[in-house]
Amino acid sequence: VRVLKSYNQNGHEVIKGLGFFAAEYFDSLIMDGDIVSCSYGRTVASTIQALHPSRKLNITVVQMIGALGVENPFIDGPDLVRLLSDKYGGKYVYLLAPLVVSDQNVKESLTKQLRYQEAINLSKSARIGLCGIGGMSEETPSPIWTNYLNHHEWVELRNQGAAGHMGAYFYDETGKIIDVEINERVIGLGLEYQGKIPYMIAVAGGESKAISIHAALLGKYMNIL
Repeated sequence: VRVLKSYNQNGHEVIKGLGFFAAEYFDSLIMDGDIVSCSYGRTVASTIQALHPSRKLNITVVQMIGALGVENPFIDGPDLVRLLSDKYGGKYVYLLAPLVVSDQNVKESLTKQLRYQEAINLSKSARIGLCGIGGMSEETPSPIWTNYLNHHEWVELRNQGAAGHMGAYFYDETGKIIDVEINERVIGLGLEYQGKIPYMIAVAGGESKAISIHAALLGKYMNIL
């Protein structure tokens, strides 16, 4: 665990600071030939933007979960994997799917596709993972979830014990994945596999994320925070 002292900075400054802090660690860790599984979100984007590596590496960056389809593409998986691979002159692999699909049948059909399986298997073989941690303190869905959850559904998730989300899966205060319908429709690397990545880096901060970060630690979904 590496902790950034924020000196009462605002939320935007904290995210920027976390990005610089995480980028420094990431760059010290990455090696030629690495496979990196990359998620989405503001802290992940901040980390990648703060990277200024001094050497080129033959790395492969793979999209960990489906695309958000948000108005700001700079925090979405496809843009982030391309940007991260470009920083080191490496290759990137998209997970050609949306973050959430309409029902279980669509998910089963999609996950049978060869391109999907290739991307997921790459993520499973990654030496490094990079992700954020989502909070549930907001009264309304964050911009990331507006395409998939309305206000009523968000409130219902909170009522059912959701304390945070990571890799788009919602979990409770003990870190246990909760039994909710949306978790059955998420496309991407499951939390059980994220936790097995040798260097699974989560970048998160702020008072509003305290409960969700603590719960993710209890769930052992990352080994570097």
